[in-house]
Amino acid sequence: MCRRFTALIAVFLLAASVWAGDPWKDKAYKQWDEKDIRKVMTESPWVRAVRVENTWGGPSIAEAPTLGASGSAASSDPRDISRGAKPLAGAPSETVFVVHWASSRTIRRAQARRAVLGGVQEAVAEKFLMQEPAEYQVVVLGSDMTPFAKVEEKELKEKSYLGLRKAKNRLSAERIEIERTPDGSKVLAVHFYFAKKTEAGQATFSADERGAEFVCLAGKITLKTSFDFQRMTDNQGIDL
Repeated sequence: MCRRFTALIAVFLLAASVWAGDPWKDKAYKQWDEKDIRKVMTESPWVRAVRVENTWGGPSIAEAPTLGASGSAASSDPRDISRGAKPLAGAPSETVFVVHWASSRTIRRAQARRAVLGGVQEAVAEKFLMQEPAEYQVVVLGSDMTPFAKVEEKELKEKSYLGLRKAKNRLSAERIEIERTPDGSKVLAVHFYFAKKTEAGQATFSADERGAEFVCLAGKITLKTSFDFQRMTDNQGIDL
């Protein structure tokens, strides 16, 4: 009886450990539920929240939309970003921007899985996942994207880069796309594209590169955050 009880406890602890683990390592993405997707989009190494002092008068501690299955901004679950964030008493108001390493398998799988749970056919989601990005893609999201509304893509390109930790050099964006509402009045997201290979055909990131700092200057604000490549791994290895 005692041994049986001990075995049951061991099974329970193992199940609890798996349940509390990282879905991008512990579960096939087709088994992800909404809770798993939310964890990928808020707590995974591919996502970073950046607090910026709000100097333009918009709502503070803004909640941002997540990416849709197509890679564009979608506001299906605003709880995904900075839930429960509150400014410190007496501190300047802040806005939270969220930076996704959107070309990764993990983020793309979360987008596809959320689309399927929302009614999109599996075949459509699979087709999306088969279209492997030709470039590294970093996306900045926020429900208040005012700082990006008056800057041009050319200006952002000149003031945005990935600073590589090991190589000690900066990789400039190849191109930038500012995604706006159909009427052009608001910015939904900003997409930054970085080359995977040099003109000579060599990889822009060495195999032992440890990570990169993403820096973007938009008007009077600076977004700066770091990605740790050694932590950005799923059950297939490093995922960029």
